Amino acid sequence: MTEHDRFKTGKKFALTLGIKASKNEHLLFTDADCKPASENWISRMAANFASGVQIVLGYSPYYKKGGFINAFTRFETIKTATSYLSGALTGDPYMGIGRNLAYTKTLFFSAKGFASHMHVISGDDDLFVNQHATPDNTVVELSPESFMFTEAKTTFKSWFKQKKRHMGVGKLYKNQHRRMLSFDAVSGFIFYILLILFLILRYEPLLALGLYVFRLILQMAIYNRIFKKLNGKDLWWYLPFFDLLYYTYLNVFGLIGTFLKTTQWK
Repeated sequence: MTEHDRFKTGKKFALTLGIKASKNEHLLFTDADCKPASENWISRMAANFASGVQIVLGYSPYYKKGGFINAFTRFETIKTATSYLSGALTGDPYMGIGRNLAYTKTLFFSAKGFASHMHVISGDDDLFVNQHATPDNTVVELSPESFMFTEAKTTFKSWFKQKKRHMGVGKLYKNQHRRMLSFDAVSGFIFYILLILFLILRYEPLLALGLYVFRLILQMAIYNRIFKKLNGKDLWWYLPFFDLLYYTYLNVFGLIGTFLKTTQWK
């Protein structure tokens, strides 16, 4: 689609036209810079459309490359996927990733497409899922053959723009999901702030370190299998450092997304 001043949310407009032009009921989405893990991607995702299923959530990891930005981006992607995929598996789907997402044409038009958030540049994936996913109409596909790989940003500037755009739509999630995500972000950040303060002020330092080690052991035990499953077993060893950085990132970009409006995709 040729960009036009009248259509600020160009991707949603283009997707809407594509969906209207489609001839079949099941719609499968990815991005132009993505590559499926196998030739069975389509069949793996499509096989989930049993009776009553309207949304299929897939997983989209980043290629492993060198550098700090790549490593942290992959870590953050696994943490995010752990949250929204486990939510869906336990009956509370709240978001999806447009790089690997499927839903029905009937659902799209019955929900009036992206009409409720057409004024927001992002949200064609996570906001749509947040508004219309239910425990009964949503399933998860986690076969390694269904993974959709993409390239991570290579510069801090491009990474910053991407994350600012992503965080800008969180304030439009359903209230219970905003509260859930906010609690996770704030509680994790406060934990590290208090840990640092207790150590600096030497207030019960052994107790503070003991709680930290106990939490870390639990995390590493739980995440070991998850990181292997989601194509990030090499990142498991970075958990102590990246977890601190992750909760700092969530709070910083959460504030940025709340107060700064994103008007450009790139």
